[in-house]
Amino acid sequence: LGLLCRRGMPGRLGRLGQVMLASLMDRLLGLFTVFLLGGVCCALALWRGRVPPDAINLVRGAGAGALLVAGGLAVAARACMRGTATAPRDGWLWRRVAQARPGSLLHKLGIALAALRAQAIRPRDLLFPAALAMLCFLIIGTIMGWSIAAIGGDVPFVWVMATLPAVFLSSVLPVSVGGLGAPQLAGVLALGLLGAEPAVIASAGLLNAVVVLVIGTLLAVGFLPSVAPRTAFRRP
Repeated sequence: LGLLCRRGMPGRLGRLGQVMLASLMDRLLGLFTVFLLGGVCCALALWRGRVPPDAINLVRGAGAGALLVAGGLAVAARACMRGTATAPRDGWLWRRVAQARPGSLLHKLGIALAALRAQAIRPRDLLFPAALAMLCFLIIGTIMGWSIAAIGGDVPFVWVMATLPAVFLSSVLPVSVGGLGAPQLAGVLALGLLGAEPAVIASAGLLNAVVVLVIGTLLAVGFLPSVAPRTAFRRP
């Protein structure tokens, strides 16, 4: 996120606007990366023969769909990033945004899309953030695999990575509380279709959520001393 905030962001947005825009780009980059990884891992699972016979067609469809989604996200993001500060006047969405009430969700969406259109990040500037995002998802998959092993389950790592797009997509939907609920259910359904034990996957999903929360908390506490002096409230 910090790398994206420093590359090609329009200065008129200010610090908060740049962070919000980078958050939108970070989400797009994360979706592209996880679907690309999922498609590749589906192909690896099929190539290595790690898929049950009754789930081969399902994995083929999921892999092809994941690669198509990744390609569509790349094309859509590239089409938005045109480096122009003027908002387009044509198109159904832009006409609706122009007619939207100020402060409404549609109006805020239009501002975010216009800011995304105004920035001029080159594709090669996203290579390093994309590599970091890929490493992040590999670490998440590894933690999930270790959690399954700690519960007593036996699920191939390639299965975990192949189903990660479903888990990640469910986590970005506003249907869970604190990241609990939807991702675990998605993991149970996706890995259950490949023959994994649902009870083991559900328990491992909760353990994985606790581990990720602890790691995030420790990192936040570690970086807090370097952030606190900049954000300290000064009394007059």
